Amino acid sequence: MPRKSITLTAGYDTAYYTVSVLSGTGSGDYALGDEVTVEAENPDAGYEFIGWKVSRGNISLSDRQSMKVLFEMPEENVELEAQYQPIEYQLNVQNGFGGGSYHLGDTVSISADPLKDGMIFSYWSVDAGTLEFSDASAANLTFRMPAEDLVITAHYSVKKYTLKVENGRGSGMYSPQDTVTITADTPKDSQTVFHSWSIVSGTFKGEEPDLIQQELTFHMPENDLVLQANYMTVQMPEKEPAQTEKYTLTVNGGTGSGTYPAGEQIRITHDAPAEGMSFTGWIVFWNQESKEMDSDTLTLTMPECDVIVTAVFS
Repeated sequence: MPRKSITLTAGYDTAYYTVSVLSGTGSGDYALGDEVTVEAENPDAGYEFIGWKVSRGNISLSDRQSMKVLFEMPEENVELEAQYQPIEYQLNVQNGFGGGSYHLGDTVSISADPLKDGMIFSYWSVDAGTLEFSDASAANLTFRMPAEDLVITAHYSVKKYTLKVENGRGSGMYSPQDTVTITADTPKDSQTVFHSWSIVSGTFKGEEPDLIQQELTFHMPENDLVLQANYMTVQMPEKEPAQTEKYTLTVNGGTGSGTYPAGEQIRITHDAPAEGMSFTGWIVFWNQESKEMDSDTLTLTMPECDVIVTAVFS
């Protein structure tokens, strides 16, 4: 024991405790009573933060469901882990099958509803969300679920049938009961005329249209149809040569009577005189005019009227 009094003072170091944060920030050493801030990492695509799990330590978090929380450091080590879970995305399929809840990247198969009579599947549309189809016109599709809700609709259209018109106009695609008008081509020459339409393939339901009409109107049946315009050759009547108008020549007491066209020359001779008689001349009558001529023979140019020639004997 020393000869004089000694004062001893106890010294203390501050105690530090460890905070370990999994999937977040804020790990480190803290003293009792320190305010500690920890923050969860941003979730991966397709996942969502759901809260904190305290694996060690007796702490009171400011908000267990908040990505960023505060607590007062206790007199012990602390371990926390940020918790995540896959997000469920909703797929709504209109007019088809395959709707439901899916996670990002899930393989999804959808199918359009069965076809109704006279209808065909047309295409899919994305009415909510973003998605690119490999073939939007396919009734059955497979794709990977994106990180969002989707509304997909199957669309249908009235089935159309093919009309092919041979030797005419009006070919195309038509729905059943569409009013269709087809027209046969104009014949190639004056000796060819339209005859009728023939059905190469397909049928008409109910009453068949009048197939002898060059312009034909009918309602499209529920099947493909091929119609052909048919033609026939007609024998055109030969034109009779123009009839030349003829006039009558009457010869009394001689030769040359007949019908002749105007301008034709006719040689007229008299008959032999009767015994005791002699030929003295001719009397020519036409258009109510007359002319006497004394030549033995007469050459007459036929006028445009009838003529009477009389041989005179005395």
